[in-house]
Amino acid sequence: MRRGRADPVTTMWQVLSDGRPVGEYPEPYLLNLASRGRVHPHDLFWRPGMPAAAPAYTVAPFERYFRAPTRGELATLRWVLPVGRSAWAMAAGYLGIFSILLVFGPLAVGAGILGLRQIGREPYLLGRGRAIFGIVAGSLATGGLVLLLLPG
Repeated sequence: MRRGRADPVTTMWQVLSDGRPVGEYPEPYLLNLASRGRVHPHDLFWRPGMPAAAPAYTVAPFERYFRAPTRGELATLRWVLPVGRSAWAMAAGYLGIFSILLVFGPLAVGAGILGLRQIGREPYLLGRGRAIFGIVAGSLATGGLVLLLLPG
């Protein structure tokens, strides 16, 4: 086999990331990347014979590299760490709480919007409720800030 060329019997996979084609790669190369954590679980993989592209975490032989935590592990971790949550949504939640001081209101709205956008792009993330809370609390605080700053 020549360097840089795949063996003719090696399965070739088409890869799409963020909805854009990345390229065509031999299976052993992608397995190596997946084993090192270099493949995103929601990248789409397709090979001839498949009806449609599917997320890497659902496609054999790649699925074994994307073991999801069990329900108990995830619940325990969520008490200690922000596991599987959008950082923007978390920021929106905290800024929403602090928006009682009014100046944090616009920041809460902005972080909430960014959180919802991130969750829309990465649907496996949690935190939609925190983002919405940040937007609502921040909007109320921003309204109060505007009323406070309006002349007499």
